[in-house]
Amino acid sequence: MIMKVAFIGQINSLDKEQVKSVFEIVKARIEKLITEDGADEFIFGSSSTFSDLCYIAVTELKEKYPDIQRYYISMFSKLGKKYKKQLSESFERCQYPATNREMGRLPHIKVDQLIIDACDLIVTYYDKDEVQYYKYYEETQITLYNNNTPPMSKTKIALNYAFKNDKEFINLFSGENLNA
Repeated sequence: MIMKVAFIGQINSLDKEQVKSVFEIVKARIEKLITEDGADEFIFGSSSTFSDLCYIAVTELKEKYPDIQRYYISMFSKLGKKYKKQLSESFERCQYPATNREMGRLPHIKVDQLIIDACDLIVTYYDKDEVQYYKYYEETQITLYNNNTPPMSKTKIALNYAFKNDKEFINLFSGENLNA
């Protein structure tokens, strides 16, 4: 049975100590998922420091566990040939949406939803007290003038979507399972 793991989180990329610390935590947790839980497919999409750390960790672990697969879900269908070639060399499997128009006005929110729908488990790094520079609205289709939903981080929006869809996840910020 294939166990699919996705990564959605936020860390301060300017805090080099935090980045180094989170990388070690992520790599150890991913290896535990591989060896103890049978995780064998790792899903990536929106680019972030956390996602990039997870990709590096999975890629390093792929040398030790060559059967694991890296799966990329793109925000856009129209990508240059050179970029698509680079993706195909970095991931064992890539998915591109049917059209860019279907992704709506906030494609990074929609791709997170596609990632969540495709996975069995989400590994996140989420500190609810961390100040984020970019804030988004909960809905993927928004009307800025009439929207009463307060803005929040992209990670918070993704985690809300995961909760609504009964997805299991592990928050590496606290080390606890958020579903408990």
